[in-house]
Amino acid sequence: MNCTNSSIGGGAFSGCSNLVSITLPFVGNTLNGSSNTNFSYIFGGTVPSSLTNVVIRGGGSIAASAFSGCNKLAMVTIPSSVISIGSGAFSGCSGLKYLTIPFVGNNLNGVSNTHFGYIFGTNPSYLNGNVPSSLKEVVIEGGSSIADYAFQGCKYLTEVRIPNSVTSVGHDAFVGCSNLEGIFIPDSVSSIGQCAFLGCTGLTSIIVGSQNPVYRSAGNCLIQRLGEVIIQGCNTSVIPSTVNAIGGWGAFYECSFTHITIPAGVKSIGAHAFFNCHALSSVVFSPNSQLQTIAAAAFYVCDGLERITIPASVQEIKSFAFANCSSLEEVVFEPVSQLREIEDFAFTDCNSLTEITIPESVEKIWNEAFAYCSALETVIVERYEASPVPPAA
Repeated sequence: MNCTNSSIGGGAFSGCSNLVSITLPFVGNTLNGSSNTNFSYIFGGTVPSSLTNVVIRGGGSIAASAFSGCNKLAMVTIPSSVISIGSGAFSGCSGLKYLTIPFVGNNLNGVSNTHFGYIFGTNPSYLNGNVPSSLKEVVIEGGSSIADYAFQGCKYLTEVRIPNSVTSVGHDAFVGCSNLEGIFIPDSVSSIGQCAFLGCTGLTSIIVGSQNPVYRSAGNCLIQRLGEVIIQGCNTSVIPSTVNAIGGWGAFYECSFTHITIPAGVKSIGAHAFFNCHALSSVVFSPNSQLQTIAAAAFYVCDGLERITIPASVQEIKSFAFANCSSLEEVVFEPVSQLREIEDFAFTDCNSLTEITIPESVEKIWNEAFAYCSALETVIVERYEASPVPPAA
């Protein structure tokens, strides 16, 4: 049913018990939304249980609790004319599967209540706790930003479409969206905060608009053009040979791949880059690797990793870099190693490791670097000769 009137009376569609779909010019009694702003008003207070699809074509606002308790609705479309959506507008919409909204949060300007859960009645302390588990796809049609923590913990969402109006995605914006299958970053986005997609462990596709001047995608990796740094990977990523660095903050956090090849041009692996990659059993560094730094907790709890060869170019292995790699049996340092330091707890709790040979280039082994390696039987520290100190004049 389609309706284009400027006012709709109370109970106009009451008793329409077989109604499946309705298209309306606004929600409630009138276009200006001055009174009787609840969706159920035109049904006499009781929305038919048969109704699953609602399309709103106009109006400037959706009032608080407007669709509250409409637990049979599966698809709702809110137009770009709407500039504010009240608290709990969709609270109790427990059957909702597809939602199209003009922005995220309370209003178009995005100055307050910017979390997605606001329209489901969730206060800022709990962010997105009331978002229904039935909701799978969200289409955003406007707004200039996705705020910090906007979709945090929305673990049932499989798709969120970001519009070309958005210029920034805040830190932790999609953290914990573990069923999100793909990311599309439009050309307009010029800023992506730290950990924006941390914990999106179901990702299989990462695509950036071809005209985006700040970011690009290749091999299902999100890459910052400046410095050629990977800031987000996924389960199907293949690291491009052009990349210079793998960023920190969990670029490949909990990815499910079993093998990864690090190209020769990569000079640093950032903190927590492969944190909790439990399925990872093979890490291969391409010949003539230029890698210099393996940062803190880079391979922390990669408990499927059995052996690794550290390139000769590596100078630093930071704290907890390989900690809790419980299946790690063999660590080999390439000949003519330039390694200078093995920091504290770097290999702690690698309790399958039976022997280790420390290259002669190493100047310092920090506290508890190999602590609790309970199977360790043989340690060889190759001779290190410091440059002679000239006598005092």
